[in-house]
Amino acid sequence: MPAVYSTDEISLKERFTFWNDVICKTYLTVDCAPVAGCPVSGRVSIRQLGRIEISEVYSPAMVYNRSNNELRGNHEEHYQLVLLLDGEGALRQDGRDVVLAPGDIALYSASRPSTFSSFGSRTMVFKIPRQVLAHHIVDADRLTAVKMSSYSPLTSMVGNLMRESFVISECTGLASQEKFVGGVLDIVGVSLETIAGVRKESSVKGNLLEKVKRHIADNIADSELQVETIAHRNNVSVRTLNRLFAAEQTTAVKWLWSQRLAASYEMLAQRKVRQVSEAALNCGFNDLSHFSKAFKREYMISPNEVLASGHRTH
Repeated sequence: MPAVYSTDEISLKERFTFWNDVICKTYLTVDCAPVAGCPVSGRVSIRQLGRIEISEVYSPAMVYNRSNNELRGNHEEHYQLVLLLDGEGALRQDGRDVVLAPGDIALYSASRPSTFSSFGSRTMVFKIPRQVLAHHIVDADRLTAVKMSSYSPLTSMVGNLMRESFVISECTGLASQEKFVGGVLDIVGVSLETIAGVRKESSVKGNLLEKVKRHIADNIADSELQVETIAHRNNVSVRTLNRLFAAEQTTAVKWLWSQRLAASYEMLAQRKVRQVSEAALNCGFNDLSHFSKAFKREYMISPNEVLASGHRTH
């Protein structure tokens, strides 16, 4: 029988603390920040499948952030393979950002900073020890925060196997479970490497794009950071820069804008600032009115509301 943790029997006053403890003890140490105005209502069902832990998670609207503060003293050596079943989610790690829709799958590591945002979602999660995954995927760290799209036949195959994992864990012995897990992880490795385009030609462009993204992330507070500046500092033309981002169905301007908004949301939700204007300036916005309108258009809530109900780090 699975271990089940639910907020249903927990008082409204204690729900956040309960949910925060469940997530930190079950998965990894994170700072949980509830989305303003959304109830904290969630459920986790956990089973063991061979050497990996599988779970089904009904998550409230919540930002799960693992920064260097959470990494310090908490050395979890595992990966999370996440299949989004319902709702919407977003993952950020190693300068890569992916938005997940139902049927999409992504991998991330517990050993480096990450942010997983749930906008009210149901997910299937495989918690995989690092040494186990290493037998099936070489250098898995290069494949974190790479979206396996639901439109891919390989992703559909992996997703179906993950869904069946609960049944497999009950009706088979340990040896069979290990073979099943090994097969799933082999397919995951092939799928990620195919989608990520780790062949030599694609890798060069991918490395350049990651370098550009890191530059943007490191200079997010620079209000003078524009496409021309980014291109010049990375020794590429504006045309090349736009081609790099076009491969991810976006533009350099849109990606920069989304990073600034996401960074400001994190500052406000976690009360790293005292005023909305401070978050705006720290993320490269000079026009507070323009920032507030863009923020509300993106998140359907004002920055003042996020700051007012933000969660302080324990």
